[in-house]
Amino acid sequence: MNIRKKEYSKTAYLILALSIFAVFALAGGARAEFEDKNLGVRSSSMGGAYSGLSDDGEGLFYNPAGISRLKRAEFTSMHTSLFAQSELALDYFNFTQPLMPFATVSFGYSKFGSGLYTEKEIAMAIARQITESHNFGLTLKQLSSFIANTPDRTGFAMDFGFLVRFEKNLTAGISVLNLNNPKMNEVVPKTYKAGIAFNPKESLTLCLDYSKQSAEGKGSFNIGEEFKLTRNFKIRAGYSTYPSRFSTGFGFEFKNIKLDYGFRNHDTLNSTHRVSFTYMMD
Repeated sequence: MNIRKKEYSKTAYLILALSIFAVFALAGGARAEFEDKNLGVRSSSMGGAYSGLSDDGEGLFYNPAGISRLKRAEFTSMHTSLFAQSELALDYFNFTQPLMPFATVSFGYSKFGSGLYTEKEIAMAIARQITESHNFGLTLKQLSSFIANTPDRTGFAMDFGFLVRFEKNLTAGISVLNLNNPKMNEVVPKTYKAGIAFNPKESLTLCLDYSKQSAEGKGSFNIGEEFKLTRNFKIRAGYSTYPSRFSTGFGFEFKNIKLDYGFRNHDTLNSTHRVSFTYMMD
């Protein structure tokens, strides 16, 4: 009888865990382990168009080469529940430290899901300015997934990226995420990203990205903008073509503190709201 109860319990847990994946199927496209969830608030608000910019700690998740542009250390924490579902809670913490003139290092931790299904990621990146206009970055990641009443799975992944500054107001970047296709419950596919960032004037940043998951996957164009309304306040907006999503947000900066808010719509499910706190160290 106890064995039968355990089997029923295991089946129930699996059904509930699969329901989480069903939400992502409605969200557009099949759900894959450790797929891009747009971790950063600023980058998400700009439609995920970030591989050509990546000039803060969020670059760890888009193009690690970009973190070498950071001038001072910063710590960021973020929280959201994707599509306003508590089972899809997403949290991350990031600390980035320039070690001039040698390199910049960044450490990140993210956790996605509830007790039924959970993904955890620990990342460490190092980036260096190779020449005055060329930057290179490398990230090593430990990936862990947990489904209730099933064995945990752990794997290791690698990301790398390049960033080039053509002019004072124009940069371009490329990155490959999950370069080694780590095997978890399924193979985590590579993600290719390429983008540019352009500053037509000091208060305006325009970004364009193209991203594609695996050679067979469908690509997405991402566009984003950030406009500095005042010395301390910025507004952002963006759009991605696959899945088709509109995003917006704002950032407030006062002395050593930054507060960011992001919104991303959805045609069927609830919209997603993100908030983050950043402390910049002198």
